[in-house]
Amino acid sequence: MRIGEIDREIEISTFGETRDFIFDSAVYESIHLKIPPTVYPPRRDTEILVEAINRLKGETGFVTEIGCGSGAISISLARGGWRVNACDINPLAVAATRGNAIQNDVADLISVEEGGPGEEKWFIPDNTDLLVWNIPYLLSLDSEASNLGPMEEASLSDRDEQGGWSAFLLEYLEKCRERLPGILVILLLRIDPVSPSKSSDWHRQGWASRCLITERLGDETLEARCFWRPGNGREAELRLTSDSTMDDARMLPTEGWQRLRAVEQKGGRGRSGAEWRSEKGDMTATWSLNQRILKRIDPGLLQTSIGAEIASRLSMDCKWPNDLMHEGEKAGGILLESGSNQESIRVGVGINRYPGEFGEAPTSGWSETIGESEAEVVFRMVDAAIASIAENHSRLPHLSTSELMASTWSNLSRTISTGIIASTKTSEVRITALEKSGELQILDSSVMENCGDVDGILMTF
Repeated sequence: MRIGEIDREIEISTFGETRDFIFDSAVYESIHLKIPPTVYPPRRDTEILVEAINRLKGETGFVTEIGCGSGAISISLARGGWRVNACDINPLAVAATRGNAIQNDVADLISVEEGGPGEEKWFIPDNTDLLVWNIPYLLSLDSEASNLGPMEEASLSDRDEQGGWSAFLLEYLEKCRERLPGILVILLLRIDPVSPSKSSDWHRQGWASRCLITERLGDETLEARCFWRPGNGREAELRLTSDSTMDDARMLPTEGWQRLRAVEQKGGRGRSGAEWRSEKGDMTATWSLNQRILKRIDPGLLQTSIGAEIASRLSMDCKWPNDLMHEGEKAGGILLESGSNQESIRVGVGINRYPGEFGEAPTSGWSETIGESEAEVVFRMVDAAIASIAENHSRLPHLSTSELMASTWSNLSRTISTGIIASTKTSEVRITALEKSGELQILDSSVMENCGDVDGILMTF
């Protein structure tokens, strides 16, 4: 801090009053807090993060909270049965969290240290199962928070560097892949207006994610989102060559996050037994999912939602039901297969690296959307996209059918809004919605029909 800021910090700390504060949330009983000058008081964003944490399932364990402030979130975690390691760059926040932990009878479950990301000697303990951070961002501070000093105001601001504090944390965790392979991260992010800290940075590094809560507060939209490495960081089975990853994946176990990738696939197939030709350098892989997933998600919706999620992460469009497109040209596809006597359902994905031709039809590739990335990088992005929808994480709730329908329709409607026309055998129709079966609703002569007889979706510009 500059000299003037130091003087102001000392002035506020010396003459400001410690406030009594009651933190009420929809999850736990009221938490009584004493908040000294220059310490950030709990607000609605604090409540959102507590509510998001409460949506976790399974056993509790060890959690690290970054930027504990007054201790509201750490105390909530401790009341929920977690053992907490908390930290803050503000020494008064450290003192507040320690004192408030004592006042609320959870001091034996909370350890608090001064420091944070970017500070010398700061680290995430090896036993951390969950990491929680209300990522700093500038808010309009009302009179309730007007006594914050420069140190705390700075702690509310994201970094100017590209990717903000989120990217800094992501870089740290990438260096700790072997030490913290199965860590679950919950961040509170501002998604509108877009802040430097973005979930897309995590997706590009192969982290799966699910949104737990989204809420509009005034002129801002906040999102509590969780991130994890698919399969607890376990690598996929890799083969240098494969006639068909779909066939090879029949031998994968039926439990856990199972996937197989081929450096080169000599043969392949698309829908209805059509040929899928892959070139060296393309991405070809198959995921083996337990059949239990079909009790929650219709296979049609599963296929379309996976296609939409992959398309979103690769900056492509999803042409219903399973094609990955860029500017009207096919870049890849998704295929689901299962046998009546098998316990698994296989999800095959093939994506071109470069544009080319298939027959007389021009094709596209990821080099035109995300640039010159190797197949392994694209595999990690696709793996994370599929895991975000289908992985059975021990601590995370499953996505509901309505959530899948909403996110899938969001992607499909972007393409439709550019001038997509669907046709039946007799007329052109308007696409209006997505069914829970994954089929499209169409409007023809003012009557809603099932889309089973849709000949295809035609691109018009």
